[in-house]
Amino acid sequence: MIGGFHFRTIQFTCTVYLYILNNKKTFLWLQKWKFHTKSHASILATMTPSTELFMIYIINNKIRTLNNILSKMTLLNYIIYITFCILLQLLVEVKSQTTIFKPDLREGHTATFINDKLYILGGAIPPHTNKVRPKETFLYLDCSAPFNTSELEWIDLSDLSNTNNVVPPHYFAAAVKGGSSNDTLILYAGESLGAEQMSLVYAFNTLNNTWCVPILAGIPPTAKVFTTPVVDYNGLMYLYRGATSVSANGTYTSDMFILDTINLSFKIANSDNALSPRVEFGAVLLPNKDIIYMGM
Repeated sequence: MIGGFHFRTIQFTCTVYLYILNNKKTFLWLQKWKFHTKSHASILATMTPSTELFMIYIINNKIRTLNNILSKMTLLNYIIYITFCILLQLLVEVKSQTTIFKPDLREGHTATFINDKLYILGGAIPPHTNKVRPKETFLYLDCSAPFNTSELEWIDLSDLSNTNNVVPPHYFAAAVKGGSSNDTLILYAGESLGAEQMSLVYAFNTLNNTWCVPILAGIPPTAKVFTTPVVDYNGLMYLYRGATSVSANGTYTSDMFILDTINLSFKIANSDNALSPRVEFGAVLLPNKDIIYMGM
């Protein structure tokens, strides 16, 4: 006999199994296996999308009502029963907060991997020329455990950036992992999808999920979009080439700037014998600290 709690909504299904033994002990079983005992009580409960709850109690292959069961319980049984119900409610509540959704398609966004989490920020729904923002402007995927690529559990953080318009919807920015503890998402430039003005640099603390606009020293770059960032092992973010705007009026730049993500300052790097101005190129930091640039 298999007794269980089955919770189902339109988006997901989860199952938990409970067995209450009549020898004043309880056993919580989390798989679809038979619990081998000659005398036990099982509870089968089904919750529909309308949140109606129906329960059938089966003891030794005979149907019993809730009153039949409670009348034979000792004080310990009552405590165990109530505790389980509370834990079951918490399980359903937590599980319902991680419902699976499919994020909008986007382009011109940033993807930054920090502490086993892949953060996706900004971008526009294709084609980007329409400047339509996706529903989820900031989200992440937890990669610390195995996952099903057809049912990715994205966590939406859009409210963190949309509150008070801390980080306006934007596209073609640059982002790296930096900061003193290497756990800060550093967002550089980009162009707003609307009329909002953007700060040159934003910092997102991944430990407490807060945004800030750091005060920076030094001369900032003129390039705002289409640059491919590289960050080294000392928290230095290399910003090479790029353009001043996404629009046709934007101009290509020919400088390299370095943003110190720890001390929060800009400086100009040596660009002698550098490549011609370009955008949307590839960049890779090699183990010997050389950077390879290729493409556009």
